[in-house]
Amino acid sequence: MKRILCFLVCTAMILSIGCSSPKQIYKRDWSTTDAYKSKDVKDLMVKVNKYFQENMSTPTNSWDDAVYHSGNIRAFMHTGVKEFYDYSYEYAVNHHFFVNSGANTINGDFYCISQVYIDLYRLTGKDYMLKDVLRNADFNADRRTSFDWVDLLYMSLPVFVDLTHITGDTKYIDDALRAYKKAREIMWDEEDSLWYRDVRFVFGSQNPDSVTPNGKKVYWSRGNGWAFSALAKSLEYLDKDHKAYEIFANDLKLMADALKERQRDDGTWNANLDDPEHYGGIETSGTVMFMYGYIVGIRLRILDFDTYFPIVQIIYEGLKKHAISKEGRLLYVQPGSDSPQRYANYHNEEKRREQTSQFAVGMFVMALSELMLLCRDYQKQDINLKEPEYTPMTTPTLEEDYYTGKITAKATKEQTGNTADRIVDKKYDDINGQRWSAQGYPSSVTLEFEEVLDLRKITVVPYLNRTYIYTIEASIDGENYNLIVENDGKNPAVRFIDHEVDTKAKYIRLTVTGCTNYTGDWISINEVFVYVKN
Repeated sequence: MKRILCFLVCTAMILSIGCSSPKQIYKRDWSTTDAYKSKDVKDLMVKVNKYFQENMSTPTNSWDDAVYHSGNIRAFMHTGVKEFYDYSYEYAVNHHFFVNSGANTINGDFYCISQVYIDLYRLTGKDYMLKDVLRNADFNADRRTSFDWVDLLYMSLPVFVDLTHITGDTKYIDDALRAYKKAREIMWDEEDSLWYRDVRFVFGSQNPDSVTPNGKKVYWSRGNGWAFSALAKSLEYLDKDHKAYEIFANDLKLMADALKERQRDDGTWNANLDDPEHYGGIETSGTVMFMYGYIVGIRLRILDFDTYFPIVQIIYEGLKKHAISKEGRLLYVQPGSDSPQRYANYHNEEKRREQTSQFAVGMFVMALSELMLLCRDYQKQDINLKEPEYTPMTTPTLEEDYYTGKITAKATKEQTGNTADRIVDKKYDDINGQRWSAQGYPSSVTLEFEEVLDLRKITVVPYLNRTYIYTIEASIDGENYNLIVENDGKNPAVRFIDHEVDTKAKYIRLTVTGCTNYTGDWISINEVFVYVKN
């Protein structure tokens, strides 16, 4: 693989790594400020990040956890706080550097994790960290890339830019630009230079979600935050001679002006950028994304320092005053959603204030690490990392000769839309409506075959690679069961969990009693495959 040896041309540090790695170059050619001391910024960032790491977890390969790590690893790059590196490296190892558990996906929510692997590759130079990233990116770059909702710009766009930068192959950014233009035609408002979250929210679409009770447009703050930060992050590694550069830079500048006009007096933004009376109030996730985008735009000299650094200052002071608890908890974060109006606990001021999320913390620490680079007293970081002690895992695959006869499934509990029959529908992607889900441990699902089968293997496909604790029992008559599998949840977090068995059964019963990499109480199993002896 061709490697780009010039990394972080526009950042302020040199990495000295105790293993084979691309050489890092220090160059500082942007305006700086004495308004803040880099140590003070770092101390606040470390306080918030350590509070998060000590009180929350990020076990999944989905977008929300991956976004956190995409920010955390960048924070390490600029600060040298080894605990940050260890936290994201362990996360990557737990997922074996797989994207979507090793299966092709066009859903950017599941390849946002690529950003984490890419930055770890930049730090270590280990090709195995990119292997599965390239597999999935190659699949998408064949005109499959799509940004059907604006969140995907952050999840996906930087991945394609980075891979072109690393490999020299423009197919990644070329296809991403095609998808960007298509998304822009649908979701970009030319009058206001802001993004709608998706086609449902386009003003004048006759969809009730597209207009507020006051008759105004619905510009979701976090949705625009995803777009603004995606453009900024992508521009850092995008070749200025590529046609995408001018398009992305121009949109960043247009958004910067539009956001500036909609900033609240306290430095934050409302959940709806166009209507302060529509779920108004401090909303931190969009705010920290805007902060990141402004700072990177300034650092890349796309945005004028004198015009936009005062905006950054207002954001920073507002966050310190209103959105960080004395313990270091990031406050006022709208939970996972797709719009201002779907805002959990909005009308409960106390709960709304205390709400936080991993993705917002990740964007916050990344933004503050960028702010450090604008501080005149910032010193480049010398970082020493040991050779990674990791043996790459082979991409998991499904044995295709599974039993295809009729299977009836019944569960002790099931979620509407994710019923027991979905566990034997031969669909095993991490998609709602294609899995069995039940709330609360223990819960069981029983599979009944048309006849007694002589079983040799059972494969369990857990949702989001969760390492569930479970047993599998077998029965001939449906009344008397024998234990054939006891899984303690210490297995690797992979897509397919294979259990070799040697038993005859007309019924098998899966009972889930816990999980070792997920703290909630939802049980979700995508599929169970059974294999019979020849």
